[in-house]
Order: sequence, then structure tokens, then C-alpha cells
Amino acid sequence: WVLDSLVRLPIMSAHAFIAYLRCEANLADERARSLRATAAAIEAHALQEDDDHKKQKRKREPKRPKRQQTAYTMFIQENYELVKKSNPTMSSKDITSIVAKQWANVSEEDKQVS
Repeated sequence: WVLDSLVRLPIMSAHAFIAYLRCEANLADERARSLRATAAAIEAHALQEDDDHKKQKRKREPKRPKRQQTAYTMFIQENYELVKKSNPTMSSKDITSIVAKQWANVSEEDKQVS
């Protein structure tokens, strides 16, 4: 239909219409390039923020007291070295397993007191 309408237009109008179409196409190309550049910049910024967020480690306040130890961690600290001395060739994982089994055999009353 565009060609049909161009045939009906006078010669100057056809040239003007072609110039108009070329101008619009150039503007569309420029707009597309601009949008691609904006998208790339936003993406780079978002990736940088993600990296910065991942790298940030929460800093501990130096004067803030540490959390109270649980009975289990106190039991592990008290008994780990004893088991290690009696079994010097065992791996840390095996020693921890033995101490954990000992903890399982401790009565509920003693677990509360520890």
C-alpha cells in the first residue's frame, strides 16, 4: 500500500516522504543504541552492587559481649582434649563424634547444669 500511495504522490512529495522515512529510521537507530547503552550501564551497576553486597561482612562491635555458650559447646570444650589425649591418632571428625555420643548419654539434668 505504501508503494501505491507513493505512485499517486507528486515527485517532490515522494522524495520528501522517503527523506522522512530515512530520518525516522535514523532516529530509531539512535534511540535503540541509547537504550542498549542505558541497559548495559544499569546492568553493570546492578552487578557491581551485587558484588559489593556479597563482599560486605557484618562487623562485630568490639565492646559488645559475646553470646553465652550453650551447655553443648561447654561440654565439647571440656571433653574434646580428654578424648584426643586418649586417642592421639584419631581425626578431629572422629573425636567430635565420640564426644557427641558422650553428650547424648548425659542426663537431661546434667545438660541443664553444664
